[in-house]
Amino acid sequence: MNIDLNLVKDIATITGIFISTLTLYNAYNIYRLGKRDNYIREIRNTLITFQYNCKNLNQLINYEIVHELVYHVVYSPQMNRILTKIHAANFNNSTTEEMLDKALEDFDPITTSIHTELLSQYEQTLKGNTQESSKIYTSYPSLYRVYETVNSVFSRTTDITKNIVRDEDIYKKIINEAFANRNNISNIDDLKEFIFYSFMSGIPGAVLKDSQKDIDDALEILTMTTNNFMGLSDKGLFKQKKRESHIHFKEMDKTDTIFEDLLEAEKGLKSLFTDNEMLSFRELSTRIKVRHESDENT
Repeated sequence: MNIDLNLVKDIATITGIFISTLTLYNAYNIYRLGKRDNYIREIRNTLITFQYNCKNLNQLINYEIVHELVYHVVYSPQMNRILTKIHAANFNNSTTEEMLDKALEDFDPITTSIHTELLSQYEQTLKGNTQESSKIYTSYPSLYRVYETVNSVFSRTTDITKNIVRDEDIYKKIINEAFANRNNISNIDDLKEFIFYSFMSGIPGAVLKDSQKDIDDALEILTMTTNNFMGLSDKGLFKQKKRESHIHFKEMDKTDTIFEDLLEAEKGLKSLFTDNEMLSFRELSTRIKVRHESDENT
């Protein structure tokens, strides 16, 4: 029996190519599946981390952080120079209210930078949230808009407090009140203490109370959204990603308020939410909108 060696070589070559191709194909599939698993794992980790960070932020927003912010400014070197000058020149029996008002017209702008331990921890956590939200910017625009809204609500609380404690008009008002009680203010330390406690008697109740309402509503929106995304299977997450890629979202630099951002988020979330959840989402969004409009009018 004659064996065609060339045929055998050809068969062996073809078999080798087939096996190599199959090996490469399997290797590619393993790589692709591994990459897919890593992507899903990262998305789920982002969902968990962002919500965990928000719980920490909510715990940090309290009397203590306001106390630190106010103390840092009132007892700063800049305020010491301003208040020492005002106290020495005006807190005496010969100064009238009109003279004090005239002196306060030259009140220097308060430029003291604010760096405290709690504020630093707060801002670092916010920064971590920004990094987490950037991971889902292109994949889930609806979720990204919810994340940015929640971050905005948390940022707003400390921003308002910092603006208040550096507001010259508020200082002038408090100093006038201190002047009316100047018999109880014998030195610069007494004046600082009067100003400090004036701030502390107003900010926690006025700012934290209203801000906490926004935070509670924003966290409820976040929890509802996170639960729906976490409830998706791996395949479901990819389907949602594909679904949102076909939706036209208005760019966030084209929106004016976080309420508009939440309206845009609805476009992607309505396929995940039940009717009742969608109604709740809109109600919570509207409550935040109304409070912000009220604050702007005030």
